[in-house]
Amino acid sequence: MSDVVAVKDLTKTYRLGTQTVTALAEVSLTVHAGEFMAVAGPSGSGKTTLLNLIGCLDTPTSGEIAIDGEPVARLSSTRRADLRARKLGFIFQTFNLIPVLTAWENVEYPLLIHRRGGEIGPRVRRALEQVGLAERARHRPPELSGGQQQRVAIARALVTEPALVLADEPTANLDSATGREIVDLMRRLNRERGTTFVFSTHDPRIMAAADRVVQISDGRVQA
Repeated sequence: MSDVVAVKDLTKTYRLGTQTVTALAEVSLTVHAGEFMAVAGPSGSGKTTLLNLIGCLDTPTSGEIAIDGEPVARLSSTRRADLRARKLGFIFQTFNLIPVLTAWENVEYPLLIHRRGGEIGPRVRRALEQVGLAERARHRPPELSGGQQQRVAIARALVTEPALVLADEPTANLDSATGREIVDLMRRLNRERGTTFVFSTHDPRIMAAADRVVQISDGRVQA
């Protein structure tokens, strides 16, 4: 089984006034292709920092990261952006949809800005169908429920056919029943498409559905 993510001795520190704060300390882990993995821990444990580093949204203080076999820790900002476009999809706690765009346009947007060729329309339609929102394609985010907005966000993450989807607390702003539906949806898409998912979460539903749970505390992976 191939590794989509390989992290070795990853450390991230920040300056806070005169103090140095360690968000991650020598973290090493791998994520296998097709895995549905949760990174769990309390607030401030470092799990979101880890996802941001894997997602090339931040750079480590030291250590190594490889995405789909490609070393990324020391890439320039331009090359990190290119890798995000080619390899990664993101699902956020607050959905991060563009409110003036329709569901269709939100899903279409990453294909347009990254100049993806091919049949864009059929890909957008297929992504919305897979999340059960084809009939809401022309609605804007304010006209959708929280669960429907998160479904749009999932479709947007998947439409580029990424090697890896990173989901940062994707159920935190949803009620219990809707959160359960979203977890079930992502697990189904993982199984049907073989898409690799990595979550930061403290949601027991995601942890119960995961193939593997990595516990992190005070910036360190717990044995």
